[in-house]
Amino acid sequence: MKNSFGQDVIYLDCGCMHPTHTLRVLYEPGRAKFNEDPELYVDVQFPVLPFYKRVWVALRYVFGNQEAWTEHCLTDESIVSLGKIIQKYRMVKALRHAIRANKARKEAERGGQASNCVDRTT
Repeated sequence: MKNSFGQDVIYLDCGCMHPTHTLRVLYEPGRAKFNEDPELYVDVQFPVLPFYKRVWVALRYVFGNQEAWTEHCLTDESIVSLGKIIQKYRMVKALRHAIRANKARKEAERGGQASNCVDRTT
């Protein structure tokens, strides 16, 4: 699905169907006009906690307890969706790379021809 900015967005629900176990994958194609590479963003939704619990989690994190991970079990449907968007990303990235390489090759050829010219006006 596309968001209001025209970017591809998919939501991957966990196999356990818990509402806070959702990943959002956003595909930003980059602007060809500015020779930008495509980008993939993965957002994780954290559970909503009361203020005092968030402070407690933050303090534990600061002092080395980094157990704030959760798991996400991808379903078959999620894997197919993720595969499609990764394939799109790789295709656009390869195309942009080929365009840059072609442009650099042409510039090198032009530069090589210019250096072979001899100024005969002197």
